Amino acid sequence: MKKRIFSVLGILLAFLFILSSCGKTEIEQSQEDYDWDKVIPMILGKSGNTSVMRTYTYEYRVSPRGGSVFTWNIIGDATLVPDDEVTYKTEVFFPTLTTVEKIMITVFETTHGGVVSAADTFKVTVTDFKCKPISGDDEITIYSGEPNEATYSVAHRTGSTYAWSTTGGTIAPTSNDWEIDLQVTSADVWNTITLTCNETHLGSLNDVAATYDVLISEFCALTNGLSDMVGSWSGTDAEYPDVVTNGIVVTALKDETHLDVTGLNAGWITDYWGEPIVDGGTISITVDLATGVINIPRQYIFTTVWAGENYDYEVQGTGTWENCGASPTMVLTYTIHYAGESSGYGPFTAELTLGDTVK
Repeated sequence: MKKRIFSVLGILLAFLFILSSCGKTEIEQSQEDYDWDKVIPMILGKSGNTSVMRTYTYEYRVSPRGGSVFTWNIIGDATLVPDDEVTYKTEVFFPTLTTVEKIMITVFETTHGGVVSAADTFKVTVTDFKCKPISGDDEITIYSGEPNEATYSVAHRTGSTYAWSTTGGTIAPTSNDWEIDLQVTSADVWNTITLTCNETHLGSLNDVAATYDVLISEFCALTNGLSDMVGSWSGTDAEYPDVVTNGIVVTALKDETHLDVTGLNAGWITDYWGEPIVDGGTISITVDLATGVINIPRQYIFTTVWAGENYDYEVQGTGTWENCGASPTMVLTYTIHYAGESSGYGPFTAELTLGDTVK
């Protein structure tokens, strides 16, 4: 008897399960119950530039909503470029205008149920059409009187042409009009040349051209290589006249790229810091004959004494040299450190001339 009752109950439960499974899911039921006419539309998630440049196209968008259609309008001299697939975003082209103007871009939403939102507005200021900035080296160096050149360019835009001019040197065109080579000679040395680029986009000339200043410097090689730098140097070191230390001396030519230098920072460490040097004082610097670059790799520089204790110091830095005047000159920028420590003192600057008097 119990088995028969359980069997009947099982059949009844199975029937109820089948019956319930034939009904709608919660999602389906909620979609059926959703009343499109009760949706209250509101424009959300606006994004787009409020300051734009003439002759450019910009994108504007709002947050989408399922079943809604968005309508865009322009008040002012600009052109809508609708998206072919969706209505919640559009592009706007801003043509050349005679004066700076305000453009109003409005958008409103119509829901699936036909309810229309209040319009929302992008207030856009249209600014002058400017050529993109010029990029390239801000200095060209003439080496030993030989001509030199460098490449300059602006970011290219489809539909634009570019015209270049210069206050010095010679412009050599390349295969692309947005890029040129500026060629200079010794006649341009120590002049600042101004490059100008004008962009014309779809027949409209830019309101503001791009300009770029280029300094033409000179590098003069040493007649006899590094041996021309051996001798006593005068000037200032860490704001001290190096006469305090009886001059900075390039004491030896180690090889074709290295020199020994004695006396660097001696004035500052002895006089200002108050620690007499008891050992060392000579370092090795690396000199690039082709570029005028000097490197001071980290190394021991001297030992000082303070309150009866000895302290070892290290030095590191960089510099430049040139030989276009009556005598070679060099500028060294460096820091000094207690041996093995990362923090240090400086940076210090030494500005020196071979054989010159103290400044």
